[in-house]
Amino acid sequence: MCGKMPYSSTSLPNTFGHETQEEIGLEIHQFWPLVEMQCSPFLEEFLCSVYIPPCGHISSTTCKELCESARDGCQSLLKQFGFVWPGALACESLPSLGEDTTCFLGGLQDGTSSGRTFTLFPKMTNRS
Repeated sequence: MCGKMPYSSTSLPNTFGHETQEEIGLEIHQFWPLVEMQCSPFLEEFLCSVYIPPCGHISSTTCKELCESARDGCQSLLKQFGFVWPGALACESLPSLGEDTTCFLGGLQDGTSSGRTFTLFPKMTNRS
């Protein structure tokens, strides 16, 4: 996952305190069954933007709208198996596009997320 994100550098530690791609890989792969089920065309992009946030000219905060699109697409599948959307990924805690901040909207901005292919971890620059 995350090999075709529209950015090539990240800053660690991330919001969850992960300091290496190995730590991130272990955490993010718990969502792989949902990604494989294709419950939301925005799930991979959302997860990647949260776990491997962009840095540089792109905002490092994920938009609430991207989170909601990922969550809303997967909630019925999660519920079917007795799970709920993880509290650590609460959309309500993220900024909304249009608030006095910039945030990462990803494919929602241009509708390109659907059908994308992601591979595990591109070569990214770790700028601490």
